[in-house]
Parts: sequence; structure tokens; C-alpha cells
Amino acid sequence: MKHISALLILAILCIYACDEKKSSSSVKTDEIPSANPSAEITSVADIRMAYTQIENELRNKLLREKVQEFVCENQDGSGTLSRYFNENGELVYMQHVQGIGHYSKVQKFYFKQGKLFFIHEIEESWKPIDMNSEGEMLTAADIDEKRTYLVNNKIIDQLQKSYSKSDIDTVNNSDLAPNIQIKANLNQTYTQMQQVQQWMSGDTAC
Repeated sequence: MKHISALLILAILCIYACDEKKSSSSVKTDEIPSANPSAEITSVADIRMAYTQIENELRNKLLREKVQEFVCENQDGSGTLSRYFNENGELVYMQHVQGIGHYSKVQKFYFKQGKLFFIHEIEESWKPIDMNSEGEMLTAADIDEKRTYLVNNKIIDQLQKSYSKSDIDTVNNSDLAPNIQIKANLNQTYTQMQQVQQWMSGDTAC
């Protein structure tokens, strides 16, 4: 009888072990590891990891969004200010879009623990170039992009590229354009922080 009981216990343990193995093997292998929320950003590699984390949260709609539309009073133009907050109420991403006529500027700001660590700016001016067979306007645009990497409000890297695109292009000209490092700004303090702080508070006055 004791022999049968021992065999029964062994069988139960084997079944449990098999179930555990199945459970562990069912974990998704394509999940992207999260950046350590408490780790300080000290390098471009840290910035890229934190950037990827926020982009994943944006893509999966994990952030609370607050959007404000505005019309400038002291200059021409209008736009939107979009701010995104995590589950702790911290601002982690902000997008400011302003334009007039054939010109627009998009500024994307990324934050960790209240500190700005990355900025992506896109300036675009466009013009009509033709009409298609359906009578729709085709346009061409000149675009300038700038990427600024920050540690403690100091620029540790800054890249810029310029290119053109049109509605008839079949390739992504942004991918083909080379990045040029703006060496003169390296180790300099980011000078637009006061404006960024204004937008962080929701103030869209312009």
C-alpha cells in the first residue's frame, strides 16, 4: 500500500512539473524588455531604451491623453498641444504642432521622471506641383528634421537631416537622407526649456 501511495505522489509531482513547464513556455518571446523606471539616463543608449519604452506605450494606448487646440494671438498660426501621462500621472510624452498656410512644425518631447531626455522636431513647407487624373492636388515638401539627446538639460548629441518628398515619390526619402551631427551644440545647455515648461503646464499662449 505504501508502495502504491509513493507511486501516486510521484505521478502527481510529475504532472505538476509538466504543467509548470508548459506555463513557462507559454510566455511570449517577442515581448520587449521594459526600461528600468528608476534608472537615471546617462547615455544615448539609455535614451534609446527609454524612447522605445514610451513609443511602445503610445502604440499600445497605455497612456492617458490630454489634447488642447489653440489659436495664436500674438502671431499667426494655430495648432494642438497633446500631453500623455502614465499610470502614476507623470508626463512622459508631449507633442506640440503649430502651422500656418503651407508651413508646419511638429515637436515631440520625451520625459523620464520629469526630465526631458529627447526631442524630435520636424519642420515642413509644401507647395502644389500638379494634379492627378482624378483632379486631386499633388504636393511636394521640403523637410528638416532634428533630433536632440539630453542628459540633465545638456545636449550630448544632436543630429539633423534635410530632404524633399512629394506625393509621387515611391521611396522614403527620410531613410535615404544622411544625419549630420551639430557639433557646435554638444555639451551646451538646451536653451528652449522655458518654452517647454510652459507647454508642460498646458499653457499654449503664443
